[in-house]
Amino acid sequence: MEEKLKEKLIDPREVETWARVRGRHCTDRVMKGVDRVINTKPAFDLERAYADMKAYEAYKDQPRVIQRARALEVFLRDKTIRIEPDELIVGNVADKVKGAPFFGEYYYQFTADEMDDPVKDFENRGFDEFVITSQQRKELRETILPFFKDKCLQRHVFDDLMDKETRDKTCALEGAYPTTPVIGGLMVQTDCGHTVVNYPKILKYGLEAIKEDVIYHKNQAAESYCFDREAKLLEYEAMIIALDAAMAYSKRYADEARRQVRAETDQKRKEELLEIARVCEKVPAKPAESFWEAVQCISFIHLLCWCEVLNVSLGFGRVDQYLYPYYVKSVHEDKELTKNEAIELLQMWFIKTNEHAEIYNYDNAQTQMGYQLGIQMTLGGQTRDGKDAVNEMSYVLMDAEEELGLQNPDFGIRVFDGSDRNFIKRVAEVIRLGRGKPKYFYDNKALECLQKEYPDLPMEDLREYITVGCTELILPFSSQPNTFVALISVPKVLELTLHNGKCALTGQQLGPETGDPRGFASMDELKAAFEAQFRHWIEFSCKSVKIQMDAQAEFSYSPLNSALMEGPIQKGKDLCEGGAWYTAYTLWFPGIATAADALTSIDTLVFREKKVSWEELIKAIDADWEGYEALLAYDINQVPKYGNDIDYADENACYLMNTWCDIVDEINLRKDMLPKQGGQYITSTIVGTPPTGMGSTVAALPGGHRKYQPLSDTSSPVHGMDTHGPSASVRSNAKLPQEKMSMGNCMNQRMSPQMLATDEDIEKFVDYIMAINDNPVAEIQFNVISSKVLRKAMKDPQNYRDLLVRVASYQAYFHTMNPACQLDIINRTEYQGW
Repeated sequence: MEEKLKEKLIDPREVETWARVRGRHCTDRVMKGVDRVINTKPAFDLERAYADMKAYEAYKDQPRVIQRARALEVFLRDKTIRIEPDELIVGNVADKVKGAPFFGEYYYQFTADEMDDPVKDFENRGFDEFVITSQQRKELRETILPFFKDKCLQRHVFDDLMDKETRDKTCALEGAYPTTPVIGGLMVQTDCGHTVVNYPKILKYGLEAIKEDVIYHKNQAAESYCFDREAKLLEYEAMIIALDAAMAYSKRYADEARRQVRAETDQKRKEELLEIARVCEKVPAKPAESFWEAVQCISFIHLLCWCEVLNVSLGFGRVDQYLYPYYVKSVHEDKELTKNEAIELLQMWFIKTNEHAEIYNYDNAQTQMGYQLGIQMTLGGQTRDGKDAVNEMSYVLMDAEEELGLQNPDFGIRVFDGSDRNFIKRVAEVIRLGRGKPKYFYDNKALECLQKEYPDLPMEDLREYITVGCTELILPFSSQPNTFVALISVPKVLELTLHNGKCALTGQQLGPETGDPRGFASMDELKAAFEAQFRHWIEFSCKSVKIQMDAQAEFSYSPLNSALMEGPIQKGKDLCEGGAWYTAYTLWFPGIATAADALTSIDTLVFREKKVSWEELIKAIDADWEGYEALLAYDINQVPKYGNDIDYADENACYLMNTWCDIVDEINLRKDMLPKQGGQYITSTIVGTPPTGMGSTVAALPGGHRKYQPLSDTSSPVHGMDTHGPSASVRSNAKLPQEKMSMGNCMNQRMSPQMLATDEDIEKFVDYIMAINDNPVAEIQFNVISSKVLRKAMKDPQNYRDLLVRVASYQAYFHTMNPACQLDIINRTEYQGW
């Protein structure tokens, strides 16, 4: 980087983002792919809807699991396939680049409600917009939506299964309480996701061998003594249909490549197309043997999984571990590829992960703004016996990412006591570019989290953990965490506690009457009221989740994904029925720092310093601090805040996390609110963009929070309140009982580009990363970008279309987010030094 500065005569003090200094240095064919995915606007793709309609009509008398398998079969048989000019890795989910397949069973209700709405219509809502042609609108209104009206999961759950009170309290989009603390109802517009299929097994044996395994288990199930025989036979039949469809899909690309050969005049491209045809004829049906075959196989399987399910965060797992032998064979032993050619194949695979999109309704899109898909791979960490797992493939993947830098994939870098410092430094050099990735996970803390969820597993198995989605920690190929079942706003619950269960914005009695705080004589009395309020909302959330997941168990079959995971074949049960070895349901708790600072302020102002009475404090927040500016200034500037390594303030954040974890553990022990799939509820602080979305439903609070202001993001401090530097912020975060949250924790920091300007600065940053390992957090991630360039990007989005930022627990292009979310990122503390 220092050489780059000398080359271009750039003053490092003036750099706003290192990505623009570094630039992209990819091959021409890779740059064409980059241009396609960055400069194409997402658009509706109706092919999936028509495939479902055709299959459901043709097989209307068949069981649901067979219908779902046949729908995938028809889709993969009939869908448009493409091989773009100069592509080497092929495959597509949608009919066009950045296409979004339309899943009518999940999309019916909100499409019927929002299409043509002056505010919420998909083409003009101001964020996560999609192109819909006039012909597509006509087809949706006249053909597709009428067909799916009585097949919609959301209508079935809300109209037939869920009582009005549960719907009103947990599904703000559907109920009478728009300011409820809970965003529930999320699992009626999606199916399984946040999983990683067994890529090493597929590479080693191929789909034909997996099909043979399914046939073996089907024959076993056919024995008269088999428990639940008929259901298992149907699941196995569906898996076979789906596996056959997947293998036929890859052969369509072999045929298309051979067709293009006949029309191609360039000899070099002819040879490439012939090799593409050979590879697609072979994988994923048969074992991969070369690096090209392995990369194409992984890409095919990943795209096929997206073709079947509607969810985000289908990950890749520990890619550097299972790709390494193929790299060694092709690059070092057979010498059929150079390192640079291998990097080009990786980059073309990465481009594939950016070529489709998913549709969310207006409100849910605000919780995942930026067209995020949450595709992640895990690098580094430990081997089963506790040795450093970094290998040459780990570095090659970072080389590919450094040059490319698209929204997907994200990289979770595992760090432990024995990590190779050189690799941590290599990752830091990529982080310096300011794309918001990669991110670091700390094995010492992550393994504690996993021991809570999997107490009977040996450490050797836990060391194989992978990161998926945002910051979720799962065991590879065998976990179905159902990560997005409900979000519960901790600051909103505190607001209700301070108003005896009433919403301060609307006056509605949302929660139970837990007492007028003016009568509370101690923090213990306040906490008792808060805990009662919190328990009420967590229990209602779990009740809502159980209803939704019970419906999913009879609706959202995914036989292909199930066949490629561990558990479903052995059990004869689909993922949606609890077929994975480990099933869980993740509850998110956003806004911990906002709520913790509020508790610290109450304790300080009312009880310790007696600066104000309860009456005065309630009046101040009810007035949104208007007329109480002196008290507001004192609260912000004089009362300790979480994120500065001050025990008094940090203890309240610990209290909140302990409280929700303990309540959820009690619910798990009771069993009465668990879905029929079994498993358990688990917790996390990870969020998409609820700091802005959920902040719009929260009134003013002690601690300096103004009404409608964004909440604190993930487990990070409130913006601007972490005044003691990055290390103090990390020390505060490390005090949290993160080991109780088996789905992981998330922490964001923003560094000035000048903090990583030179090689010496990078060494300091690596020192910082390695030092965290002594008192670890579960995860930490960085934006290395100046407020100046972010404000420029707000004013001139066209000139910053490829500007990536870390939003909360994922990264997105800055221009795709609404102004509120953009300002929330700008307002985060920008550290200028250590």
